[in-house]
Amino acid sequence: MGPGRPRPRDSIPGPLYVAARNRTADFHGALEFLNSRVYRSSMKRGHVIVQDEDRRKKKKNAIQKVNPCDPEPLLSGDPAAAQSKNSSARGFYCIAPGDQRFGLLATFLKKNLKKKIVVIFSTYRSLLFHNQVLIALGIPNLSIHEKLDDAKARSTIDQFRDADRGLLLTTDAVFYGLIIPPVDWILQFEPPDDVEKYKQRPGQQQGGNNRGLLFLLPQEISFLKGVRDSDSFLQCEFSDIKTGILQSQMEKLVQKNFRIHQLSTEGYRSYFHAYASNPHKAIFNVKNLDPQASSASFGIKRPPKILV
Repeated sequence: MGPGRPRPRDSIPGPLYVAARNRTADFHGALEFLNSRVYRSSMKRGHVIVQDEDRRKKKKNAIQKVNPCDPEPLLSGDPAAAQSKNSSARGFYCIAPGDQRFGLLATFLKKNLKKKIVVIFSTYRSLLFHNQVLIALGIPNLSIHEKLDDAKARSTIDQFRDADRGLLLTTDAVFYGLIIPPVDWILQFEPPDDVEKYKQRPGQQQGGNNRGLLFLLPQEISFLKGVRDSDSFLQCEFSDIKTGILQSQMEKLVQKNFRIHQLSTEGYRSYFHAYASNPHKAIFNVKNLDPQASSASFGIKRPPKILV
């Protein structure tokens, strides 16, 4: 082949084809290939990564999507202007299918262990389950709920306030009575029972970045329409292999640990009942819940029958 003629497309190896003729090629040989001129030129020609133009246009017109696991999410367009526009609300949301919810939550918390975060659950028993499982997975946390006496609750809040970083789990009912210290993130993991109170929530924080992340099932997306400044909410996407790994680890804990298995069943039942009693039936309708997927977020393979 002459020096001026382009190489045939098949002669340019892709990222998964590394020294196929020489099966004994070691790791260093693979690294040399990745740094080679052939690989870099193939990347430039678009033979390794091809991005569809129509898809790109659709994304441009769609809701912005960011990765909240990064310390400072990058916003499309002008980052400075976008951050300025959303500096007051700092609202983010993610679409979390029922069977992936725990994995997404644990992934976010694992990547932000150096941050100060509050996670809100709908019920006390759901909180207890997540408290024990997260600790078992190496994610330490404090919890405050309606079953604590006043002295213990004040002590927990003081401990969280004095810490440079940490995770506080609380319930929807208790959170609305709290004046919390500055935090990096407030995560609404399960549905709030009062949309009006949810709108007022940013005022409960004493300073801080005031960033919130709302977990929604696909059928709950209409919740955003009733939230103040819903146009400023940015959609997040999680793309991390640890999501599935942490979900699997949680399921194994539920199967092997009797206490955690008991907490998972109680947590699922209380979550289901809270969902059924939510006054916003147009958004949070228990008939639209998939029992199999919802119970999977508590590590339960066969959902128990629940009378509503």
